[in-house]
Amino acid sequence: MIQFERPELLLLAIPVWLAFRQWGRAGGTTGRLRVLLLAVLVGALSGPRANLSGRGVDVIAVVDRSRSMPEDADERVRELIRHLERSRSHGDRLGIVTFGGTAQVEQLLLRHSQLAEFTKAVPPDGSDLNAALQTALNLVDDPRRPVRLLVLSDGEANGPDPLSAARRARERGIPIDFRLFERVRAGDVAIESVRLPDTVAVREAFQFPVWIYSDRRTTASVSVWRDGQPIARQTVPLQLGMNRLLFRDVLERPGLTLYDVKLEVAKDPLPENNVAAGAVSVAGAPTVLVLNADGQPDNLVRALRAGRVRVEVAQAGSFPITLDALDRYRAVIVENVPAGRLGRVGMQRLGQFVEDLGGGLMLTGGKRSFGVGGYFKSPLDNVLPVSMELREEHRKLRVALAIALDRSGSMALSVAGGKTKMDLANFGAAECVRLLSPADKVAVIAVDSRPHVVQPLDNVEDPERIARRVLRIESMGGGIFIYEALVAAGAELAKAGDYQTRHIILFADAADSE
Repeated sequence: MIQFERPELLLLAIPVWLAFRQWGRAGGTTGRLRVLLLAVLVGALSGPRANLSGRGVDVIAVVDRSRSMPEDADERVRELIRHLERSRSHGDRLGIVTFGGTAQVEQLLLRHSQLAEFTKAVPPDGSDLNAALQTALNLVDDPRRPVRLLVLSDGEANGPDPLSAARRARERGIPIDFRLFERVRAGDVAIESVRLPDTVAVREAFQFPVWIYSDRRTTASVSVWRDGQPIARQTVPLQLGMNRLLFRDVLERPGLTLYDVKLEVAKDPLPENNVAAGAVSVAGAPTVLVLNADGQPDNLVRALRAGRVRVEVAQAGSFPITLDALDRYRAVIVENVPAGRLGRVGMQRLGQFVEDLGGGLMLTGGKRSFGVGGYFKSPLDNVLPVSMELREEHRKLRVALAIALDRSGSMALSVAGGKTKMDLANFGAAECVRLLSPADKVAVIAVDSRPHVVQPLDNVEDPERIARRVLRIESMGGGIFIYEALVAAGAELAKAGDYQTRHIILFADAADSE
């Protein structure tokens, strides 16, 4: 039997016949050849195909039964299949695969069949065309027989990409025909997406948008359900196009929480796209680490626990500050402990905890915290949102400072780290200078058997210049006359005028003091 790929093109034979009537009789041999050539061309375009094996053709109908299909789709599909059953030739076989969220074999390849009703249930909320095509290909039991797949669908598919199954069909030489069942969409309102976060923490407030597409200006009611219970409802005006609604929630228990969003609108031609769902994974309550002086719960720890915050408390200096140890905490609170208790490496790890792991860090105030606690120019100085240096506009009292440094012979002795006592005194004095502001005054005196003024009392306009001068002080031998050092420092401070805050700092080993 001869079949045609595009039988509708055979209608072109009508103008060919009319041309034969005009040219065939009057045009002689040339006219008849022209008409014959046109007839051959029409036949070639229609795609004639002859099954010479006598085995017939296998046709597998792939039927979309998802909720998005038109309301009368089932009846129209059954009528189309009945037409296929009536028109098949001797040896032809017909199979049927139905699909929604999953695919089912409604009918195996049979020579004699008659579909009355669909008997296999498929989930209507979904359209897995890829699974349906793969199921249809699996029905092919004789590779020698010609096979065609006929897809009856609205063209909306979700799940895996159906192109992968279509490529497998092409590799096996199986053509796929498509019949579109399009639904009227004028005036449709649909939930396009619900964008929930993947993971949140217990009692962490979060928000999520719901995007709604409307084909018209109307009013709709939108409700949000959490684990089957309603938590929010809004009646909102919808503009033409995309509309964004924002919802907020806080979850109290860890685990998986399911959300459903439902849209109610009058005269909606496609109510099945008015529902959307999603899930949020709720992680356990975050833990906060408090590092304090003794490792015992204090008022801060008790207040946090009263606020239902999970807190672990440890003693600063004994807790191993490593990234592995800090990884289990959401935040670290350093409660009024000096920088020396944490150590330089520990402070570096806390900085990495904030910058690399995204952890939180808090320093409480106190007599052993911030600048007075030694955090100025420490590894945490740049991490914290506050400055360890008192800004000029916040200063209430100007400082006059006199620094006396012992440079006697004993200060040339070595100490740990390959430095001398003189080096340590110079470093300390230089850091004191760097802490001062231009409104402050400083004097530097080197003392052996008598005082030597290295820097007369003056405003600290250039602290680095003064610090460099201090760092050049060397041990010159001789004794240390502390009384003379203090007298010389006092004499410099006497030049401070109306400065109310005055200090003397003495760097000395006090060995062989006169």
